Amino acid sequence: TGTLRGNTTSLQGPLTVEGSLVFDQATNGTFASSIGNLGQVTKTGAGLLTLTGDYAAAGGSLAINGGILQFGNGGTTGTFGSSMTGSVSSGAALAINRSDDLSLDLALSGAGGLIKRGAGTLTLGTDSTYSGTTTLEGGKLVVASDARLGTGGGLLFDGGTLRTDASFATSRATTLNAGGGTLETVSGTTLTHDGVFGGSGTLTKTGSGTLILTNAANNISNTVVSGGTLQGNAGSLKGNIANNANVTFLEALSGTYAGNMTGSGTLTKTGGGLLTLTGINDLGGGTAIEGGTLAIGVNGGQAGTLGGAIAVNGTSGLQINNSVLAGNAITNNSVTTFAGSSSAGTSTIANNGTLNFRDTTSAGSSTITTASGSNTRFFDTASGGTARFVVNGGGQLDFSALTAGTTAGSLEGAGTVKLGANALTVGGNNLSTTLSGAIEGTGSLIKNGSGTLQLTGVNTYTGGTILNSGGLKVNGSLASGVTVNGGVLDGTGTINGLSVMGGTVAPGNSIGTMNVTGTYVQAAGTTYQVEVNGTGQSDRINVTGAPGTATLNGGTVQVLAEPGSYDRTMTYTILNATGGVSGSFTNVTSNFAFLTPTLTYDANNVYLNLLRQFAIGAQTPNQLAVATVLDLATPTATGDFANVLAALGGLNTVQGPAALNAISGQNYSAVSSAIVQGSQAFMSNFSVQAGGATRQGDIARRKAAEKREVARELSEACDAACEAATTGNLGVWGAAIGGTGSIGGNSNSGSVTYNVGGFSGGADVQLTPEFRLGMTIGYTTGSQWTAGFNGRSTTDTMQWGLYGSYVRGGLYLDGLLGYAYTDAQMQRQIVIPGLQPRTATGSTAVHQLYGQAEIGYRFDLGGRMEAYVTPYARVQAITAMQAPFTESGANSLNLMVAGQTTNSLRTVLGAQFGTSMDLGWKEKLVAQFKLGWSHEFASTDRPVTASFVGAPALPFTVYGATPQRDGVVLGLSATTLLSNGWSAYFRYEGEIQGIDNAHAGSVGIRRTW
Repeated sequence: TGTLRGNTTSLQGPLTVEGSLVFDQATNGTFASSIGNLGQVTKTGAGLLTLTGDYAAAGGSLAINGGILQFGNGGTTGTFGSSMTGSVSSGAALAINRSDDLSLDLALSGAGGLIKRGAGTLTLGTDSTYSGTTTLEGGKLVVASDARLGTGGGLLFDGGTLRTDASFATSRATTLNAGGGTLETVSGTTLTHDGVFGGSGTLTKTGSGTLILTNAANNISNTVVSGGTLQGNAGSLKGNIANNANVTFLEALSGTYAGNMTGSGTLTKTGGGLLTLTGINDLGGGTAIEGGTLAIGVNGGQAGTLGGAIAVNGTSGLQINNSVLAGNAITNNSVTTFAGSSSAGTSTIANNGTLNFRDTTSAGSSTITTASGSNTRFFDTASGGTARFVVNGGGQLDFSALTAGTTAGSLEGAGTVKLGANALTVGGNNLSTTLSGAIEGTGSLIKNGSGTLQLTGVNTYTGGTILNSGGLKVNGSLASGVTVNGGVLDGTGTINGLSVMGGTVAPGNSIGTMNVTGTYVQAAGTTYQVEVNGTGQSDRINVTGAPGTATLNGGTVQVLAEPGSYDRTMTYTILNATGGVSGSFTNVTSNFAFLTPTLTYDANNVYLNLLRQFAIGAQTPNQLAVATVLDLATPTATGDFANVLAALGGLNTVQGPAALNAISGQNYSAVSSAIVQGSQAFMSNFSVQAGGATRQGDIARRKAAEKREVARELSEACDAACEAATTGNLGVWGAAIGGTGSIGGNSNSGSVTYNVGGFSGGADVQLTPEFRLGMTIGYTTGSQWTAGFNGRSTTDTMQWGLYGSYVRGGLYLDGLLGYAYTDAQMQRQIVIPGLQPRTATGSTAVHQLYGQAEIGYRFDLGGRMEAYVTPYARVQAITAMQAPFTESGANSLNLMVAGQTTNSLRTVLGAQFGTSMDLGWKEKLVAQFKLGWSHEFASTDRPVTASFVGAPALPFTVYGATPQRDGVVLGLSATTLLSNGWSAYFRYEGEIQGIDNAHAGSVGIRRTW
């Protein structure tokens, strides 16, 4: 009993209060011991008393008459009982500063306040009557009713969160200090805040419940909505809002929101009033207008922005005033109006109600789709801009209330377009579209841009149609006349008068008829484009009615061929005028390769005549040779050959020349070219086999006499297999050989590419110290291709020959005579549009005689590497006789190829440079480099003379790629002695002749005894 008075300095240790305990705390202090309160604990003084021990109310009461009594100091100490009673005097406060979550059934009375500090969550479970301020500085304070916060005191936020776990309303004045404050409403609950918000801090709304702000005196600079719904009106919602959930404006009357609202959330407009947005608003979740009207900007005043999707629902409305939309997706289910100087920009608008453009507004470059039963309307001097207008069946696009003409980017759909008395210019977005609905009114239609507008409906507008650029396709009917100043007019519809003053008229969609009522005029410099086919059908213009006349003041008829077979002569009616034809066209052209067009006239018609002439489509001499035969064969052609000629006749200027090449057989010239090139390469790589052994033997003996060293003898090996020989009398050798090359083509013939590979071998004998004689046999196989031709040829060749050499001192003379037999197999694919692909195959035999002679003199240069130089001259002669043959597999396009002989007489003047190198073992490597100039004396033409099986009596000659006459010869060889009379060698010789090239090589071994 009694009273104990002290402070945190004088009071020590655990205390049990059965009477009265007074903490008279003038300065800040902490009491860390426990207190058991069975009586009365009183806090006086202006200081802060912090209790960090255990406080057990145990039925006692707590009175805070001055300063602040705080439980905890930011941690988990400073406990108190789950329920207690207490009072707090004016100017005093109870503070909770804990980091853990606590519940407190505190019945707090008095004029003082409550402070929530620390990171933990404090749940108030009992109503209180204190009237002071509730301050939130950290963590969360959880309440389920307004009474848990006392009776009418204000709320002060400086960083904490107030969470409401039930729906209720509060009229408390709320202050947001610099640390800001958070209101969290849990799911399914609503907090209605009727009090005034003030202060400089930020209000944050969290939780999935709803927060409603109603006070028009609110002054909130910044609001963040992170969850649930924030609801208010233009009076209660102030400042900028970062909306990442949902903000609802319930606008019963009229108001303006001038702040900026951005984020990923949604904006909902409800209520029957008008809400005007004049700030910058861009919401990723879009905007839904469920009631009243939402205006963006002020008509005649400040503009505003609203980004994101917009849905106009129910009986609500959207009004865009003096503002430009930027890519919005608008779903208009009610009424949307553009007013002032606003623009739809690049928006996409689905109009399921009424869409109005008034004043000087513009549809911009938007896309506007008008649904059935809906209207898109233009008033005053509004413009359609370059917008894409899609008018679905039953919908209307109405320009009739305009006071002047306007534009539209494009028109499409099955709905109705009303012009009134206005001119509508379309095409500014360059799209190609189809309008199957009707255009009505007394106004006119002007088509610009690069796209094509197709009209397939019954169009009743009467003000005229002007085509300036792009395309206008009329597959319905026009009550107006058409003037073509540029672009292309086509279709199969009906036109009330046609004047082609520029550009092109092309009746039909593919092949068809355009009907003109009244008059048709074609001016100079214009084009009438006509499609035709091989069955006799063509595009056509019919002019009927009164007066039904066609006036031709020039222009060009441009004939476009469809694929197919054409007779030798064909006639088409391309213009009929019941009232008569006057004048004529200036010119007629065609994309046919082989059909020559002409025009004829009578009183009421213009006729197009086609005459098949293959020679006119030839672009090269080879093509002309083939085409001449086709022209000669045309009158008497029958069966498959007649069908081929008809199909060729329908080819265009690209296909025709290619077809002449494909059937010419020019690629067969590759066989003779490859045979000649292969024989030259064989002889060039073989040249030293003919005499190297004898020549080298003489040199070896001379070196042996001088040096008396066998190793030195062996190091003087020649540049082929035999050159590593000793002075033995007998020798055998074998080699793998291969080569590749190409002969450049020109505008008349394709380039030839070939390759060859095989083997050769031989034996020789030293008859005298100066003369050696031998024989050889070989086999090669190769392939040939001609650029621009499908298919290839292959050759298999057997070769036999005799060779010999005479050597005396540094002088040598080599010779080679031989015969070869080649089996050639040829295949070519023939692909002609309109015909099934064909493959022609053929085979023939080629007999060859060839010979070579070479003379040279070796000069030793001496030195440690025993260098030498050998000037030489070589002559080669070849005659190749190809037997005639007839192809199979291509029906009438099989070729009967005549026999032919190809000759070559070629010389080479050059020098060979050689040296020996130490390999690091017992033998040396002899390396040689060769440089020379070659010249061909015989004809280099490669003709192929043949006739078609379908026209056997009409031969023609075409020419393949022509080899160059002069070239540079390059060679490289290496030879070394192995052991016991064995030697190995490598040899390469190439020839560069401008765009031609040939390369041959061999690797072999030799054995001498």
